[in-house]
Amino acid sequence: PPETKFPAFVRALLMTGMRQGELNALQAKNVDFEHMEIRVVVSWSRQERKLKEPKTANGRRTVPMAAALADILRPLVEAAKDPDERIFGWDDASFTYRTLSDMMTAVGMEHFTGHILRHTFITNAYELGFPPYVVKYLAGHASIEQGDTYMALRRPAAFIETEITAYMRA
Repeated sequence: PPETKFPAFVRALLMTGMRQGELNALQAKNVDFEHMEIRVVVSWSRQERKLKEPKTANGRRTVPMAAALADILRPLVEAAKDPDERIFGWDDASFTYRTLSDMMTAVGMEHFTGHILRHTFITNAYELGFPPYVVKYLAGHASIEQGDTYMALRRPAAFIETEITAYMRA
């Protein structure tokens, strides 16, 4: 059943920074395990319920794939009957959006949507020292300034707390 793919979908959102529509449109042929990359070439329109061009011209991109993500995606790609098959492939106009919203509400974050996972990826990339032009490319943004929207959510003290927590756990 499609619900069993949902944990993989959430992890992939966090590990790539892709938009939900881009990940829902991901076809088996666009996951390259040899080069460890994902080609973002289409997006799923939840309103029109069909594949379409990515949100922006910069939305067409190649995203690097970590080994952990490859391990998550490999069984889904191998299960595809056709290279054009969408590996998540939810056709319901709002399944991922509604489910992620319900998930956020369940953990006390009722004002957040699944887009927060994209915010998390982009914020973490900046905090890890990725150059702005790399974050822009990975996110499929038209300008570096678009990243400012994501960084505005983070308080400087939160970064210090994160680093201190990581150090204490080591």
